Amino acid sequence: MNSKTSRRNFLKGTFVALSTVTISTDIQSKNLIDELLRVLVVTGGHDYDPAFYTIFNGFEKIIWSHATSNKEAYKSDIREKYDVLVLYDFYKEIGEKEKKNLVPMIMNV
Repeated sequence: MNSKTSRRNFLKGTFVALSTVTISTDIQSKNLIDELLRVLVVTGGHDYDPAFYTIFNGFEKIIWSHATSNKEAYKSDIREKYDVLVLYDFYKEIGEKEKKNLVPMIMNV
């Protein structure tokens, strides 16, 4: 396995559970990412300041998408689409279909 694949696998399936998010500039300064890091931001189930989204701006190597519910986020297998999940949602339930698509991402299988 080459170092690029190793780094991507290291990052793939990473979860960040948040109430506040800090994205480390250490990722860019150490050149750990050779290509764009694909991030899915999942929100919903609570009110929050839209300024939350600004934390993802200004990073050249990050491209992010937004889903407003777990139903929207995990409607299909997301392993090939995203490297990182940022969870800022307060949903207590998840459907079986969504769970089937989420578990392989978090288990990195």
